Amino acid sequence: MSKQLFKAIHFPDYCESNRPDKVFSISFSEKEMELFKAVSQMSTYQIQEILGTTSFAEIKQQANREYRNVGQYIKYKLSQALSLTPSLISRIQ
Repeated sequence: MSKQLFKAIHFPDYCESNRPDKVFSISFSEKEMELFKAVSQMSTYQIQEILGTTSFAEIKQQANREYRNVGQYIKYKLSQALSLTPSLISRIQ
């Protein structure tokens, strides 16, 4: 059984799950452990700086334009910004 880890990111406009804390969680598989280690200690602010927005709606639109789900899009943008290995980036695409 493969292990998954999660990183939570707060978005003021995220309300899809009716959670009062407005947190979107990204899952990372064992194959994405290098990216998870790089991202796990980052704050929401740091991640949003890399993404260039604090708006979940904007991120969702960008992900849709690239035919990705939101989690894939965020992981792809983070891996690009952190200059991780091409093999890891290809797994996220």
